[in-house]
Amino acid sequence: MSNILELIKAALYPPKCVKCCAYTEMDACLCPKCLELWEKEKAGKCNKCGRAHTKCTCLINYDESRLFSVFHLAEYKRDTVAGQLVYKMKGDHGPVVRFLAKELYERLQGRQDFSEAVLTYVPRRREAIRSNGSDQAYELAMELGRLSEKEVHTFIIRQGNHAQKDLNSEQRHQNVRKSYFINEKCAELIKGKRIFIVDDIITTGSTVNYLAELLLDRGAMSVSAISVARRT
Repeated sequence: MSNILELIKAALYPPKCVKCCAYTEMDACLCPKCLELWEKEKAGKCNKCGRAHTKCTCLINYDESRLFSVFHLAEYKRDTVAGQLVYKMKGDHGPVVRFLAKELYERLQGRQDFSEAVLTYVPRRREAIRSNGSDQAYELAMELGRLSEKEVHTFIIRQGNHAQKDLNSEQRHQNVRKSYFINEKCAELIKGKRIFIVDDIITTGSTVNYLAELLLDRGAMSVSAISVARRT
């Protein structure tokens, strides 16, 4: 039924590139020109390790960070293709979610730690879900799970409505400790697992660092983070 609805929607509202608004093929979110720009953004160099973003595994600069690895596809800047893809995930934009999940899967495919992993995600604020119509990290994790045939669990729940983007680094560090908690309904499933936390964007890293702490304290074997874009 959802496929039929999307076909009807595409007929009424022909798909457009999320970056330049040029008309695209069915289920395509980027035109050929912007797809080429996206490939260049992925090939751009991390300013920490000097490797391409799709090869970078730089950890987040927290002395207490317990993350095993951190992966991303491109640097986050608002006026880039990456920035537009992240923005367009907020809402009912299935082609973007499917495209990015495929890109993440290609980034991780073949890694031993990912082959043994289960997935979780950074939950959004209830207010943000009501406003945007979806939880983009959840949708991304579910599609990545479908592609990779991996389990997706809601290991983390969120309480409170302070948006991280409105806070400075120290405030973010404090806010996450008041906002995120282990979901006790599936806490037993954490033990002994290699867990990948899926998010749309990593900025300061305070959220994924804290979630890694929570999961490891409950017995996870390792915790890694994967996002579409990262602010470096």
